[in-house]
Amino acid sequence: MGVVAFAVGLALAGWLASCGDSGSGGPWPAPTATPAPTVAPAENLTPAQVRAVVESYVRAFNTRDTELYVSLFAPDGIVQDPVGKLTVTGSENLATFFDGVVDASNLRLEVDPASLRISGNHVAFPMLVHIVSNGAPFVLDVIDTMDLD
Repeated sequence: MGVVAFAVGLALAGWLASCGDSGSGGPWPAPTATPAPTVAPAENLTPAQVRAVVESYVRAFNTRDTELYVSLFAPDGIVQDPVGKLTVTGSENLATFFDGVVDASNLRLEVDPASLRISGNHVAFPMLVHIVSNGAPFVLDVIDTMDLD
């Protein structure tokens, strides 16, 4: 089980760059025009399995655990941040992307488990992203989506 496609409902990487936290826009790979793959898993995951992936995802960010974050993705898993723009794929690139985001923002994610909307192997959920940028704390309200296999 892994995340095949993940799309952030906010251009967090670009936003951080515009705040001056990362002069070059971050150490992650440049955007590509590669479309997201179509996911057609053989069987649906249970809601408990989907919730476990989301919980691990939040824990990875909140503990700055790159290994856990990368382990959540299938070998061909991708991140799109924002949806349809920056596409990151492959374990090494995913690790670089993750490290760049957590290093640049001192962020903490907050997700209410009751807010998850699960449909088969797909999940959408609102979350609060607590960020400190240039010494000023604030909260972003975003929606994430994941396609799981």
